[in-house]
Amino acid sequence: MQRERRQNGFTLFEILVVVFIIAIIASTALISTGVLRDDRELDREADRAVALLELALDDAILQGRDFGIEFMRTGYRFVEYDPDGQRWADVPLDDLLGAHTLPEGMELELYVDGGRVRLADTPARFDPAEDDEDRSARDVEQYSPHAYLFSSGDVSAFELHIVRFGDDSRVALSVDLLGNVEFLDDEAS
Repeated sequence: MQRERRQNGFTLFEILVVVFIIAIIASTALISTGVLRDDRELDREADRAVALLELALDDAILQGRDFGIEFMRTGYRFVEYDPDGQRWADVPLDDLLGAHTLPEGMELELYVDGGRVRLADTPARFDPAEDDEDRSARDVEQYSPHAYLFSSGDVSAFELHIVRFGDDSRVALSVDLLGNVEFLDDEAS
């Protein structure tokens, strides 16, 4: 008389089914929490910055105007040099070259001549306030943008990093003296 052998344990198929279910649950949890975010948003912001830089440089050359770029921690704006008033001011009637704020969770890092520039949280003021005319007039005289786009086609060189905190993803680009833009590899930044 033969005894029936009773199996103790699980079959390979049962183990594979359990592992597959756990993998599906884990991947769903990762995707829903945003840990596996892609870099499309960073790339979109970098492409926008490059397109606006090229637009402003084209305008500077074609219209004989000098522009500047002021960078803040969470955005940037283009400014124009007013030769009559001999000062920098907002670009009039141009929504494209106005102030741009990055999406939440992103910040800018600016490097000029190899050194990191400390960026302010808010843009500088151009117009003197009526109640504090002496101090504001002094600030306006000292105002200078971080980068220049001259009507000759020359550009002040800089390196810009757009950083998303949380996962420390970044897109870095370098602008040379002729206005050529190069996207940098992670190793070069």
